[in-house]
Amino acid sequence: MRARVRHAPTLLVALQQTCRWAPCEDTILQLWLEPSGENLKICSKLIGTEGISHLEISQWLQNIFVLHIVRQFAGANWSPKVIAFEAPYTPSPEVRSHWPNTRFLSGQKASWIEVPVKLLSLANPSNDFRPAPSDHEPQSFGKDVVSALRLSLPSYLDQGGLTITQAAEMMGVSTRSLQRRLSLAGLTYSGLVEQARFNNAAKLLGATEIKIIDVALSSGYADPAHFTRAFRRISGCTPREFRVRSRNGQAAIDQRASLPNDNRA
Repeated sequence: MRARVRHAPTLLVALQQTCRWAPCEDTILQLWLEPSGENLKICSKLIGTEGISHLEISQWLQNIFVLHIVRQFAGANWSPKVIAFEAPYTPSPEVRSHWPNTRFLSGQKASWIEVPVKLLSLANPSNDFRPAPSDHEPQSFGKDVVSALRLSLPSYLDQGGLTITQAAEMMGVSTRSLQRRLSLAGLTYSGLVEQARFNNAAKLLGATEIKIIDVALSSGYADPAHFTRAFRRISGCTPREFRVRSRNGQAAIDQRASLPNDNRA
């Protein structure tokens, strides 16, 4: 999503891209644009949160998230005329003192900030502006996909991991496009998963007393024997040996030549 905003030619396009890609970042987050006279409302809502207390905290983050994007085009000192909250929330006098030119509303159908329509045509001030990436130009977006996958994959290991189809859906691209982008970066999806599993296992072995069988399961290995073989192939030692070395301050890993290039990156 950062890449899409960075490559947007105008503020309007950046906001449209934000609305499209935000659910990939947070699956319960909805963002949309609503015309309002000479202004445009950038609305946000968290699905399934009705009745939860202190939602104003999340709604502050939702509004500040959008505000940050607008400021990339309108300048760091820009502030909205209106900040609205879905929650029945009234900012304290101290909070309002930081927003002297902003009106606060509460109990709205969604959280939103208001942006004058005249600002929507503001050009992207980025010096390295390029056209928005597409499936036909995967190299301009490949690094962002790889970085996002490396951040995301560890969270799904204990559930058996993500299939490449699930990962592609989460990244907002087709499976074929994801494979092509990884290939351009000299990587494979299976290699990224294997590296994520190894990194998770090495962290648990070195920093916790968790049983090795539980380390295997939390790293996405259903079979402890398979875990031991895979770990030895990458590190050159068994999980138990690695734990002993790490306890002795010798956790530097000499990855064997048999490890695929995309795993040694």
